[in-house]
Amino acid sequence: MHRSYLAIFAALMFGSAALAQPPQPSAPPQTPYFVEFRVADMGVYGHSYIAYGRLSASGKPANVQYADFHPDGGNVGLAVGHVVPVAAGMTPDPEVLKLPLNASWRLPITASQYRTLTTAVSAARADPKVWSALAYNCNSFVGDMAEVIGLKAPSSLLFANAYIPALRSLNETTADTRVAHTAAPHKAASGRRVQTHKQTERQLRPAAPESAHLPGP
Repeated sequence: MHRSYLAIFAALMFGSAALAQPPQPSAPPQTPYFVEFRVADMGVYGHSYIAYGRLSASGKPANVQYADFHPDGGNVGLAVGHVVPVAAGMTPDPEVLKLPLNASWRLPITASQYRTLTTAVSAARADPKVWSALAYNCNSFVGDMAEVIGLKAPSSLLFANAYIPALRSLNETTADTRVAHTAAPHKAASGRRVQTHKQTERQLRPAAPESAHLPGP
């Protein structure tokens, strides 16, 4: 009888001790940041740009920043930029960020890759190139940002609508890709334009950019 009481007492004591132990913290993610390559449904070409930021513990975007490369001067600047280089801006218009996406590809990246990316964006903003439809366009900028984190970039002369899918395809079929993808490809039901996923747009709400954006590649 005494042994039964002792057994119950021991079980209660050890059980209470186990419950009193604080939960062990989970290991921090190895890829706590992300970059998303996007093409907005804009004009004939589409317009490519990047979204990037920090991921929450659940793997969802906790904050987001945007960068693109577009000609200054409205439609006039866009037209002239098909003939001679024109001045450019690197902060997307808020209205552009609201446009549906024809394609996007989100990747988790490490803290080191994120620092490299943000440094590259800052350097590009500090010394902006001139915009040229043939020499350096929105795809050229996106490709440069992809390359700094170890990806390969397709030809910038592709239409932006084709550039982001080509970027994804090139790196998903390359054996030495250093970054694994997490976002599923956008699919069209009949080969037509693919609209933005509402959930993604809720997660990646636009920040308030500074400069105006114009239609173009």
